[in-house]
Amino acid sequence: MSYNTSDKEEFYDAMDMLETETIHENSTVEDFDSNISDTNKTHKITAIFGKNLETWDIEYHFEFKEYPRTSEMGVATVFNVDGWNTERVIQEKYQQSKNHPFLGTACKREFRTCQEVKICKFASLQILEGEHTTVDFENEYYKELFNQEEYNSRDLALCQFVAAHKFSCKFIDSNTNSVGNSFFIGCAKWDWRNPQTGHRYIPISDTRIDMGYLDELFKNFEFCSAEEFDKRDDLDLSQIKNCNTILHCSSRQITCRFPHLIGNIVIESPIISQKCNVQFNSFVPEDLKCSPFIAIVSKGVHCHLPPPPVTTPYEKFLSNTFRFFSECIENIPI
Repeated sequence: MSYNTSDKEEFYDAMDMLETETIHENSTVEDFDSNISDTNKTHKITAIFGKNLETWDIEYHFEFKEYPRTSEMGVATVFNVDGWNTERVIQEKYQQSKNHPFLGTACKREFRTCQEVKICKFASLQILEGEHTTVDFENEYYKELFNQEEYNSRDLALCQFVAAHKFSCKFIDSNTNSVGNSFFIGCAKWDWRNPQTGHRYIPISDTRIDMGYLDELFKNFEFCSAEEFDKRDDLDLSQIKNCNTILHCSSRQITCRFPHLIGNIVIESPIISQKCNVQFNSFVPEDLKCSPFIAIVSKGVHCHLPPPPVTTPYEKFLSNTFRFFSECIENIPI
């Protein structure tokens, strides 16, 4: 998932905010923009992050957390960036800011929303209706979900079948190399009796493929591409097995890696987006050397399940802190 940046960056004066708002020691986590009266603010308050943003739920981390926890009331995640190269951050990004009440220094605030995850069009009901506020990849469901990444021999045969249909023969006039006794998939115009026709073939190099099943697919099954799928009204979608594919929002995949079957039709499933409106406010001090902390306040419940994590090499944010921070915030797939 990534985040949609608001049209303008917001700056605020913490002192003005403190002069106009009375924050009691026991106050609830809420937006001051709401119509809740001061008399209803009866629970603990720990930190003020802005005129319309406060929370008592705060976590501290030494390393960036790809999936920060969130809640309907709001969770603040504070990262210690001591040791990162902060000079470029200050020069390129944070040129104007004002005092922040929680971090106690001049900060810049940026607002984003959780953008989306990408799922298979034939996603299971558990994925379509899934939601979360925290991520635990030791959970049995996530283990089952990620185990789907493993192909069996019939899956590989289906994938090879789809790949062959999406491959167009690039006719050549020169002699073709002999394929010996190995299996291969040839262009429909390829003639084994006259191998010098110039029409191409696809060698099959993966020994894990169920060759008998692949042969059956070519003899008895039809292929339906993602482009053709929406144009057909003769498909009984109730026959399709639900898919657990979830992709990061930055994924460029436009079709599911797992072909789906309806009778004797092999379907190439489109990848679709699943939107989410969880809010993220990020706060970065102007002087990260004196105040080496970055805070992210997340609020809301994600209306989707998290995709597999995206690993950012440690060397990346050592050499370029700003890029690390902005890209990670932009691409958190929660």
